Amino acid sequence: MPDLNAEDRIPSALLKRLAWLWLAFCVIKIGSAVLLEHSEQGVAFWKPLLWESSSLLVVTLLVLVQIRLLAIPRYLHTQPWRWLRRQLSFLPVLCLFFVPATYGLRHAVYALFGEVYQHAGWLLVFVYESVTLSLFYLLWLGVVFGLATREHLLAERIHAQETALALREAQLVLLRQQLQPHFLFNALNLISVTMYENVPRADALLRKLAGLLRQTAAQATKATHPLADELTILRDYADIMAARFEDRVEINWQIADDLPAVEVPSMIAQPLLENAFKHGVEPLTGKTHLTLRVSRPSTERLVLEVEQDRGHCSEDQDEKGQGLANVRRRLAAHYGETASLQLVNRQPEGVCATLSLPCAS
Repeated sequence: MPDLNAEDRIPSALLKRLAWLWLAFCVIKIGSAVLLEHSEQGVAFWKPLLWESSSLLVVTLLVLVQIRLLAIPRYLHTQPWRWLRRQLSFLPVLCLFFVPATYGLRHAVYALFGEVYQHAGWLLVFVYESVTLSLFYLLWLGVVFGLATREHLLAERIHAQETALALREAQLVLLRQQLQPHFLFNALNLISVTMYENVPRADALLRKLAGLLRQTAAQATKATHPLADELTILRDYADIMAARFEDRVEINWQIADDLPAVEVPSMIAQPLLENAFKHGVEPLTGKTHLTLRVSRPSTERLVLEVEQDRGHCSEDQDEKGQGLANVRRRLAAHYGETASLQLVNRQPEGVCATLSLPCAS
């Protein structure tokens, strides 16, 4: 007996389909034989019933043995001819046992009724029944192969979908983890600079940073979190940055009242606010006005905008910025082509970063 592992066994779902198909075939075969022989030929009812049921009973037992011995190996779908040769190797055994078992049952039942079962010579019977059984067996193998291939393709599709989902989730977590050290470095650098200028302010910034890190640490392994949590992180980050540029920045929050309770990628908007401080506040003198808008222009879209009224976005800044590139990779991994990030220069000056996300609720 071949050494079969769990992957070689016929799946239970396939076994159920084959069993129902075989049962339907038996009912049709016996029913048609009885109707034909008894109704049209006048043969006693039990005789065609015996002829067909004896054949089907023996074939069923032999097929069950075949399934137990040969099963369906893993190479069925990649090497069908190898599988067919393996199955055909069992055909001589089927033919060898089918005729004696089937005709033995018929002779025994006829004897119970006090009759003799008449048939052609044994050589002719063996040849006829072997040819008929072989044709039927080939047809049955075709059915098994078709159903098994369908089950295999379905299982592979489900496995591929599960693998893609796991890969996407891992990619999202990795991208988020790449972002965290970058954000932490900038925040600590901010506190370090402030410490030389104003210790109490640096202490306050450190407390705000600790609170912010507690929020992000609570979701360290999550690829998404509620929109409300994202806005909380943005406000805390803005408070930290505004404390440093106290006289040089003014932040205006425009948050719509009808925002849905949806999940968004964790810290997806923080790089946009960081980018506005880096290019629209830090290198410039005078006051910069930052506006952060969150709106829902339609039932299917959520739009988050970070707008600065000073400076311009260069092509290198948009295409080569690590923070923005990270955001775009995360959007692609999470939403595919249904989300976007755009940086547009305002006239006469200013930049607006627009994050558009699908928002069906």
